[in-house]
Amino acid sequence: MRHLALSILLLAVATGTPAAAQEAPVWRVEHQASSLVFLFTQSGSETKGRFGTWSAEIAFDPEDLANSAVAVTIDLASADTGSGDRDQLLRSAPLFDVANHPQGRFVSTEIVAAGEGYEARGELTLRGVTRQVVLPFVLEIEDERAEAEGRLEIRRLDYGIGQGQWQDTSMVADPVAILFELRAERLD
Repeated sequence: MRHLALSILLLAVATGTPAAAQEAPVWRVEHQASSLVFLFTQSGSETKGRFGTWSAEIAFDPEDLANSAVAVTIDLASADTGSGDRDQLLRSAPLFDVANHPQGRFVSTEIVAAGEGYEARGELTLRGVTRQVVLPFVLEIEDERAEAEGRLEIRRLDYGIGQGQWQDTSMVADPVAILFELRAERLD
């Protein structure tokens, strides 16, 4: 097995080749064996949620990182924390505001080797706010199959996720971790 570092998200079915990566092999995510989760602290306790609906476009070649790219689209209304009341609150205007911003999106601008893995550098858009982020990840490729995992740390208030009373970080902390595990199959 070859060990590689590749960043996501993080996190379902390939919908095409990212424009910047026309020459790198295209990978299809195996949704049943993959996950996109988020961790946050609420009332002093770590809480885990997952996004049930997301798609990823991945073109990756460890020998041609310049033509490798990833784009992930997340249906924010698919957030599931195991509490219907909390999930409804997450979708509301003070938090995700899915009525006006139904999707989150990560698009890489470059992928580079970093230590034992990779970094996907790019733009994360949540609630209409776009910020530069670096997503570290590791990737293992064997034959035509790949397994990757990564973790991105963000601050929810940087994206406006928390309006009015929800700007107070004593109830819900500012840091949020977005984690992904994925399995993918090479298409070409």
